[in-house]
Amino acid sequence: MSACVEELVAWLSAGRVHRVVDVALPCALAGLVRLPEAAGPLALLDRAVRGSPYATTARVALAPRFTLTAGRLASGGSATLRMPWDDAACPPRLVDQAETLVTDLRGEEPTEARLEGCPLGLVERLLRAAAGSVPAAAECGPYACGFVGFFGDGVSHFVESLQGLPARPREAAPDLALLFTDAVLFADDAGGWTAKLSLVGRGPSHAAARSDAEALEARVRALLAAGPWCAPRASRPADPAPPAAPDERAPRIVSRHSAESYSALVARAKESIAAGEVFQLCVTHTLAVEPRPRDPAALYEALRASNPAPFSSYVRLAGVHLVSSSPERFLRIAPGGAVQARPIKGTRPRGATPEEDARLALELAASEKDGAENDMIVDLLRNDLARVSAPGSVRVRERRVVEPHAQVHQLVSTIESRLAPGRGAVDVLRAAFPPGSMTGAPKVRAVELLADLEPHERGVYSGAIGYLDVRGALDTSVAIRTFVLTAETCTFGVGGGVVHDSQPLAEWEETLDKARALVRALAAYFGRPVVWEHRP
Repeated sequence: MSACVEELVAWLSAGRVHRVVDVALPCALAGLVRLPEAAGPLALLDRAVRGSPYATTARVALAPRFTLTAGRLASGGSATLRMPWDDAACPPRLVDQAETLVTDLRGEEPTEARLEGCPLGLVERLLRAAAGSVPAAAECGPYACGFVGFFGDGVSHFVESLQGLPARPREAAPDLALLFTDAVLFADDAGGWTAKLSLVGRGPSHAAARSDAEALEARVRALLAAGPWCAPRASRPADPAPPAAPDERAPRIVSRHSAESYSALVARAKESIAAGEVFQLCVTHTLAVEPRPRDPAALYEALRASNPAPFSSYVRLAGVHLVSSSPERFLRIAPGGAVQARPIKGTRPRGATPEEDARLALELAASEKDGAENDMIVDLLRNDLARVSAPGSVRVRERRVVEPHAQVHQLVSTIESRLAPGRGAVDVLRAAFPPGSMTGAPKVRAVELLADLEPHERGVYSGAIGYLDVRGALDTSVAIRTFVLTAETCTFGVGGGVVHDSQPLAEWEETLDKARALVRALAAYFGRPVVWEHRP
């Protein structure tokens, strides 16, 4: 085990003090996305839809102790490795070789260490070391301490069944980025100005751990001290597009595909289906926003207003800003080991009138094509979960339920199970990643075919966003309806499931329906209409 990991394991395993305190906020909890960059990495898991049974508490993770950022090594290739952080009883794994950057933020200045190996094994090892940091009965909900961040589509390369995928051009975002925090703000109302703060102090003795908790609380309260960053939006300077060129072009969405070229992709996917290689393929494409929005927090506010979603989130980490309004839960593990997946397959736009809206919802419910797509992914997830669940515990609780969202109707099913003894959150991620609703079925062959159909990797899009708590809980959304902002670019992905009777042009139009919420948010952000541009 490397010295860096060994030291973190010892620190996480030392004495702990957990407490929950009341905190007065300088703004609504969701407004903490405006904390300045100097405040460091943070993540908001929002409760943007009031009354949603799936996102009942809003949470902000801040003041991280350390971060993990992982990406595949430039040399590529796979190898059978025993990770330096694996237990002796853990068998070697075949993984694509990766480099994980561990950034330690506990001291006056950050320190860094670079490790080679599978990042999922490292996450698992550190979670085991931190187990017991929070009492099981603590009144702080399922996420009070642990990791939060994103698992990009590239994490597929760290899953045993998906080795040897070809390298393709990819965005600047890492494959995986997580922060580990002992300070989580939470509230039932993301619009309220009060919250609870869950704190874990650590140290070699109880007194040292108590002192550490007090210092961490003081740090959080200092970060929250009112300042210009939390001024009402109306009093902040607007952030329009950069100075206009002579033609004063409007902000634009740039697509590599036209209706014709995307339809050709769908036709190729149907050939693979007709040949019996797969039953379904989720074909996607990536859109770029120009110019890049300069204020990701304001973009999140615009997206939250135009398309509130049960799994809205904002993540600022590893040089990336994620601005997400995902409607889809990927995986949830409750503290007691109950597992839930809620795949979405099937979409219709919302209607302009109540009558049209009801007609479109009924049309989706009655669609044999959409129902078949949904059933295929349900069966795929049942198989994924069966690998890590107690025998006989996997069941479909709801099938093909039409759920209305701000811009679209979605067809959703719910699969539940109970973890098998000895299994944990990372085991479930390994078994089910990438989300089946974003690949097709059977999953392994679908991912192989998509690597040929889609010339660029998806990046964060179609991966997962969420937390892993030290008590074993996990909750992640599928990274859809999500802007990914790096230093130079802003992109988002759209796509849809292709089956035997898919109509290529209709599949293109479905991707436009899914883009609608993000287009409206961009128009609100820039204060003027956004135009589309095809640029092969």
